[in-house]
Formats: sequence, C-alpha cells, structure tokens
Amino acid sequence: MSSPTRVRTAAAPASRCPVCVRPVVPDADGTVRVVGLAPREAPRLWVWGPAVVHDECRYDVRTPLDDRTGYLPVEQRVRTAH
Repeated sequence: MSSPTRVRTAAAPASRCPVCVRPVVPDADGTVRVVGLAPREAPRLWVWGPAVVHDECRYDVRTPLDDRTGYLPVEQRVRTAH
C-alpha cells in the first residue's frame, strides 16, 4: 500500500487521536498508525484521512462517510520525522 500524499507530522505535539483526543506518541520503532477511507474502485485514493490514531482506537474511528457504501477503511504504519 502506498503512502498518502498528505501525511500529517505525527510527532508534532498537536497530533491527537480523533477517537480519544489523547496525544499520539510514536512506537519504539518510530512509527504511528494512520487510517482513512478509500473508494473500492481506487484503494490508493484516500477520500478521508489520513488520521493519526492509537493502535487500540483504530476500530472506533468515525468519519463523515460512515453511512455511505462503497468505501474501504485503509490503514498503515508510517515512520515519523523524528
């Protein structure tokens, strides 16, 4: 899976999980999880996200597109700038 084109700086102090609103800190390997939504026809074209979330919060993410069909949840781990 390719990286989203506009990845937020995950290590920035303002990076907060949209689910629990706590700060997201990179793992020991320097990565964070980002999630989003993509259409089934083009899974690399993210239409919502990327949002930096905790591993345990990834199943509770709510988006404006939750009620629409045809979108797949996408996620990946990305290395932070620090």
